[in-house]
Amino acid sequence: MPLYNFTLMLSGVTYETEGLEDALYRSGCDDALICAFGRSVYLDFDREAESLDAAIASAIEHVESAGIGAVVESVDSALVG
Repeated sequence: MPLYNFTLMLSGVTYETEGLEDALYRSGCDDALICAFGRSVYLDFDREAESLDAAIASAIEHVESAGIGAVVESVDSALVG
């Protein structure tokens, strides 16, 4: 299965959001690196999926179902392998 690398920019959370890392991990984002720039949070994913669209759609679902108020604002992507 191909591996896709993409970044999701989030709103509704900051790096100081209580339980951010644990909530994202539990919701299925264990293949993402949590990054911050200023007060903005973004997730850098390396996700295996049948297609780039499937990888991004599942990641958005996982992020927005984490229960911390995170909303995906934008996506940046590139095929890794």
